[in-house]
Amino acid sequence: MAGNTAAIDRATLEAQWAAYVPMAAICQHWTITTDQLVRLRSAWAMPLRLDRKRRYKPSRNERMLDPTPEELAASENSLALAPMVAARATCESVLWTDEVRAQRQAVQPTPFRLARIEVPGELLDEVEESPDW
Repeated sequence: MAGNTAAIDRATLEAQWAAYVPMAAICQHWTITTDQLVRLRSAWAMPLRLDRKRRYKPSRNERMLDPTPEELAASENSLALAPMVAARATCESVLWTDEVRAQRQAVQPTPFRLARIEVPGELLDEVEESPDW
């Protein structure tokens, strides 16, 4: 929802912009949308922030949250998929035809076949008389 851009202090916003504060943080601070911030940047002729070295980079701890003990226990006690992954996989596989299901099996079934063997004439009598095992 769009906020009130008339209440924004230009000097503060320009200082935030020059300090490479993330756009999301600026928008949250002023309770405005990203589109409004981009329009203010154009209207107030603020420079583009193209220096990648100065951009905000979250720490590894912020990016990768450690799983909770409950999540670890559930993961270690089962080979099942996570509930969200299992639900999505079910939604996908319901629409498969038998041909698609056969193609997507991890281990493709191989039909059992016997090869024809040529039997020499002198052994033909023995093969025909052999008992059924």
